[in-house]
Order: sequence, then C-alpha cells, then structure tokens
Amino acid sequence: FNVEFPFGRAKKFLNNGGVLSAIVGGWQTSGNFEYQPGALLQWSGTAIGAVNNIFFYGNLDDIAIDHPTPERWFNADAGFERNPARTPANFQKRAFPFRVDGVRGQDLKVLNINFLRSIELPGRKTLQFRVDMLNALNRMHWGNPNLNPTSTQFGTVTSASTTIMRFVTFVTKLNF
Repeated sequence: FNVEFPFGRAKKFLNNGGVLSAIVGGWQTSGNFEYQPGALLQWSGTAIGAVNNIFFYGNLDDIAIDHPTPERWFNADAGFERNPARTPANFQKRAFPFRVDGVRGQDLKVLNINFLRSIELPGRKTLQFRVDMLNALNRMHWGNPNLNPTSTQFGTVTSASTTIMRFVTFVTKLNF
C-alpha cells in the first residue's frame, strides 16, 4: 500500500497554512503485509526425538484445535500412547501418518511500514525524512511444538523461531 495523508497545502485538511499544516502536511506512508501459512508438522524422525513410529488410539480429527497456544499447540490427549514402555519398536510397521491435516506450525505474519516526508528547499533541493519499520508489530514467531509423545513437554512450544525482530531505521536524505 502507498497512502499520502490528506493534510497540508493542496490537500483536503489543514490547507490554509500555519504551523500545524507545516508539521503534519506532506507525509505519506507505504508498507506491505506478508502472510505465509505454517508448515504441516512432520511426525517422524528427529522431529519427534528419533522415534520412527507412534501408537495412536484416537481419531486423527481430534488432534487439531481451533486456537493453539504455546502451552497447548494441539490436543495431546487425543489418543497418543504416552508411556515410554509401550511405544512401538523400530521394526514395527509404521501406522501413524507423517503429517496430520490441520496441525501446522505457526503462520508467518509480518507488517513492514514506513513514513516519509519531503520538504522542498530553495534551489531545486529537497530534504527527505523517512522512518522504516520492519516487523512493525513486533510479532513473536514460535518454533514448532514438541512432537515426542513420551516427553513431558509433548504438544507445547518451548522455543522461538529464528525470525526478525522489530527494526526501526531513521533516514535523512538531501537531494540537490
């Protein structure tokens, strides 16, 4: 998006001059919003503590929940065998699917925005002020939940992913 604010000279509001018009006039903003759905979680290998199979006695549709939180990313009580003494051995045929529909990692949502103002100076010169913000809402992006049913942290998120923090950059540029 790219929006010019309606304040100042030749605009709808505060167009009669004055100090307030000089301060708030001439500003514009632009930005973008990035969205990527989270990847389907992989229920095999190193993702679940080198366990290659899971005993599951429930309905796969009961695993996904509507509003996951880091403390409860999916329904860990949907029918997983949690006792380590009863987990399947590596030679047993795999029965649990590698991915479960609707059980994903956190989606990526990032708002990048900037504010810009150009001031005309004598002699065809302009002075430009700009503030750039990456991840303006400073949204935390979580890592994937623990997928090992024998872990006490099964179904919980215990880490943040390697995501960008909020960065704010102030720029001044003189064009001549």
